[in-house]
Amino acid sequence: MLAFIGAIERKNTITIDGYTSNKTEKGIIRDVARAVRKYSETEYEGLMEIAKEYDEEFNNPFVKAINSSDYFFEYEEVPCASRWNEEKEENEYKDGFHNYFCIRIVR
Repeated sequence: MLAFIGAIERKNTITIDGYTSNKTEKGIIRDVARAVRKYSETEYEGLMEIAKEYDEEFNNPFVKAINSSDYFFEYEEVPCASRWNEEKEENEYKDGFHNYFCIRIVR
């Protein structure tokens, strides 16, 4: 499941981030694909194909931003999902979402 999904759309890029409750990399890839689908059907299909054939040793889509000029996909373990609520002027939290992800797609 996904929580607190956000996206920044620019002329040439889309950056999507949020939290997932999945604990495996294969599950994280599937959740990220679902978040991406709203913005790019092609990228969604590519990520689902990676998840289908996922093998941690040979098929790792996680490219650190520092090593990529046009595409990256990172995730990190966190204690819970959180975001700032402008209307209430306070942080919101959701337990059970322990992986934060960020993906940037070049159009």
